[in-house]
Amino acid sequence: MSIQIVKAGILDSLQGLPSKGKQHEGFSPGGSMDLLAHRIANALVGNKKEAIVLEMHLPAATIVFTKETLFAFTGAATTALLNNETVYANQPIVVNAGSILSFHNQQDSARIYMAVQGGFIFKKGRLQKNDALASAHSFDYHFEGIGQLHALALGWTANTQEFYRTNSIRCIQGPNIHVLDTKEIADFQNTRFEIDLQSNRMGFRLKSKPIQHSILPELLSTAVTKGTLQLTPSGQLIVLMADHQTTGGYPRIGTVISADMASLAQMPIGSSFSISWVSMLEAEALLLQQESNLQQLENACKFRLQEYFSEK
Repeated sequence: MSIQIVKAGILDSLQGLPSKGKQHEGFSPGGSMDLLAHRIANALVGNKKEAIVLEMHLPAATIVFTKETLFAFTGAATTALLNNETVYANQPIVVNAGSILSFHNQQDSARIYMAVQGGFIFKKGRLQKNDALASAHSFDYHFEGIGQLHALALGWTANTQEFYRTNSIRCIQGPNIHVLDTKEIADFQNTRFEIDLQSNRMGFRLKSKPIQHSILPELLSTAVTKGTLQLTPSGQLIVLMADHQTTGGYPRIGTVISADMASLAQMPIGSSFSISWVSMLEAEALLLQQESNLQQLENACKFRLQEYFSEK
């Protein structure tokens, strides 16, 4: 066992990477909403990128560690309280058994991701008070007890700011963009979209001045994906998220580029953003650059962990 939920948060769950090859059978890929934070949290403790992490929405859970553990958190929280002492995000921390971790109700972002050494054993569904979560396997690194200290940070921090945008989300145009004329598309790009309260892991409902459009055609239900922008008859948008359905009948006027999905996932309810169009080539280049930067960060974390524990 690694941790126990002392106080449940608003929506705590264990998440992995999206599943593949099942959408044609009607199964949503699921997985972490913010895949960047998922991978960064795992990298900070030396896990493989597919290791299961704890995803928490604010207000987040309060956690007790049931054994000495190497852990890290990233995403929405920049700090947390460990036995009433401040610890910081984006760095690996060794913690004693019996230590209690809680999070401030910060509003700049929406989701916290926490990884422990070895990853969690997956448990489906929303986590409840007193749930005990075990690590999946033993860890490659070994460390001595930290004595009377509640926590011992390893002395380095990952810079994650370059991965996130806050004001504009980039999209490629979708197969049904023709339901908007040239003026409507131009007006669309000058609109601010607010994430509505009726948003969840399945999709974000976006509030805005209604998008003017011709009478929407009746469409056959067609395949959709994470990031698909659906235009509803009311002129409002829905952007599909991690637990999206596999088909939909609303016009698909665009898709959020993969490089910006983590930024969108971290926007809290009530925040707003604009949408700008980019080409497929630009979207691919942005994703390749992001993946290159992420791999550099993962390699740096691996090197730092090996360096630190080789000296122990």
